[in-house]
Amino acid sequence: MLSHRPRVAVVQLCSTPEREQNLERSEKLVRDAARQGAELICLPENTPWMGPDKARDEFCEGADGPSLHLFRSLASSLDVNILLGSYAERVPLQPRSANTSALIGRDGQVLASYRKLHLFDVTTPSGESLRESDAVFAGDAPVCAALGPWNLGLSICYDLRFPELYRRLVDAGATALCVPAAFTAETGRDH
Repeated sequence: MLSHRPRVAVVQLCSTPEREQNLERSEKLVRDAARQGAELICLPENTPWMGPDKARDEFCEGADGPSLHLFRSLASSLDVNILLGSYAERVPLQPRSANTSALIGRDGQVLASYRKLHLFDVTTPSGESLRESDAVFAGDAPVCAALGPWNLGLSICYDLRFPELYRRLVDAGATALCVPAAFTAETGRDH
């Protein structure tokens, strides 16, 4: 659980195609935040890996994968709650991965998982076409998760462009909204 006025840490990280380095850096930052008294530590979208879509399959993982294993272990050993902003989730019988956020409790158990609803399919002002839906399938439901005094409404990055999602989360009882993100330089300026 969280204290009545919980201390929250937001980890800033620019992930790369090097999963091991991303996880090592994330672990250090989570440990630093826990040492400073954080009770909930929030990581960004694509924490374990961010790279070209053609390589995404290589870094997809299930519930027993290295990313969830690390953050579940850290949560229980440090006695903190961790929001893994997102990772590439391998889903049985699905040819594409999900962009999934996981809320992990102090006991290391996953309290809630959210699969990103609104995928980032855009053409930037410079003409670059980005199509998350080519490699990722969209989730099908909003998710709220009780954590101490809060009911966290979970979302990821581009979901921010869709206010109806947040209306639904608040209607479902959300008292705090989580929006881990890894926007591109061009689109990030707009958000």
